[in-house]
Amino acid sequence: MPKAKESYLRKVRLERGLTIEKLAYGAGLKYSTVQAIESGRLKGNPTTWQKLADVLRIDVRLLMTADEQKALYGDGWEMGNIRARLEAGELSQQEVGKLIGDYFSRRQQTPKP
Repeated sequence: MPKAKESYLRKVRLERGLTIEKLAYGAGLKYSTVQAIESGRLKGNPTTWQKLADVLRIDVRLLMTADEQKALYGDGWEMGNIRARLEAGELSQQEVGKLIGDYFSRRQQTPKP
C-alpha cells in the first residue's frame, strides 16, 4: 500500500487529537492492528478502513488505494474519490475540473468491449 495512505491516516488521526489507542478502541480494532496499518506493515481491508473512517468522520475512500476502491465500487470509484476529496477540502474547484476532464478523456480513449 502506498506510504501516502498511511501518512494520511496518521495525519487525520493527529488532527482529530486521537492516539492510536483511542482510534483503535473507537473502531473496535486492536491497537497493534491500527499501529501496523499506520506504519505500513499491514494492509487494511474495506471493513477495517470503514471502521477507521467512521471514527475519524471522513469518507472511507480517502483511506483506500485506487485498486481497493475500484474493486469495491467498480467503474464509478474515480468520480467518488474526486467527490470525497473535494468534500474533505483537499481539492480546489479548479483541480476538480481538471480531474473530471482527465477522467472523461480517459473514458473516451478506452475501447468498448
